[in-house]
Order: sequence, then C-alpha cells, then structure tokens
Amino acid sequence: MAQYDFRRMLAYSSVAQIGYIAIGLAMGNMYGFIGAVMHIINHAFMKSSLFLVIGGIQYRFGEVNLYRLGGLNKKMAISSITVALAALSMIGLPPTCGFFSKWYLMLGAYTGGEYFYIFVLVISSLLNAIYFFRIIEQMFVQREASLTEVHPHKGKLGLPLSMVIPILVGGIMILVLGFYSVDIVTDVVKLGLPEVFLR
Repeated sequence: MAQYDFRRMLAYSSVAQIGYIAIGLAMGNMYGFIGAVMHIINHAFMKSSLFLVIGGIQYRFGEVNLYRLGGLNKKMAISSITVALAALSMIGLPPTCGFFSKWYLMLGAYTGGEYFYIFVLVISSLLNAIYFFRIIEQMFVQREASLTEVHPHKGKLGLPLSMVIPILVGGIMILVLGFYSVDIVTDVVKLGLPEVFLR
C-alpha cells in the first residue's frame, strides 16, 4: 500500500496471491483444491495483464509512478480498461475470474471449519481494493498528467499493435475465465483429485 512504483506494487501483490494458492492447498478439501488450481490459472492472466500494461506505459512515457498516471484512459484506452478488469478481478468482484477462485477458497474454508482463512481472505481482498482502486482513480478520475512521451505513438491504440494484442488477450481472458468458471471446475474434478482432497 505504501508503494508508488507500479512494478513494486504488483510484485508485492503477487506474494499475497501466491498466499491464496497456499491457503487453498492447506485446507485439504475439494473446494480448497479447486480454488487453488483456479487461482493459479486466473492469476497467470490477471497479473501478466497488469505487468504488460505497465511495460507499455513505461515504453511510451518512461513512467512507473502511480501518481503520474492521471488521465491515462484518454491516451491508452485499451490498456486502461484492461487494468480496470484486472484490478476488479484481483479484488474478487464478479463476473471476473478472481471472484470465482476466491469463492471456492471461501467454500473450502467454510467446509473445513477454517474460519481464520475466511477472515484472511476478506481482509486481504479489502486491502487489494484500497490499492487497486487507487490506480483506477488515477487513470479514470484524476486530471490528465503532463507526461513526456519517450516513444510517441499516434493512433487510438496508444501502443504498437504488437504490444496491444497481448494486453487485449489478457483482458478478454479475465472475463472468459469468469464466465466459464463452472466448466473449468468440472474439468479440474474430471482430472481426478488426490485422495487427501476428496474428504
């Protein structure tokens, strides 16, 4: 929460997200295992999308300071929308994929009577909301920052197509994984769970 360097904030956030996966496995039940596996998949797209966007911002403006991203939605619309989707998913709001993995983690904690894990998940999600809404506010609400373009780019995309495509794919996958979470869970169960997770 104290970080103003976008890259460092994402790196510290990754530690918490890996913690969710460890909690899911530590529960030792089916829901916890499903939540952990889903979060591995979801986190791959959520966090890679965010790192790709910050790479694009640094490429175009040479900037990684969170408080220098004001009005970025006007200059890099697709990147800003992807950040918003990834942020909502990291917080755990539907219909993004992050909601569903956290839902199964909560079910696993409730089923196993591990109420402390529920507390940890709720508090962590609230902390996620604080620092990710700060980014959304900067990009969509704050007045436009006077940024010097290191690599000027004319056009609506805001970045070269080779950089926009992976960012766009990441944003779309955050929604696709959310809408098709039931199918993913079904496939995970079909793969077969280790005996320890079937109790």
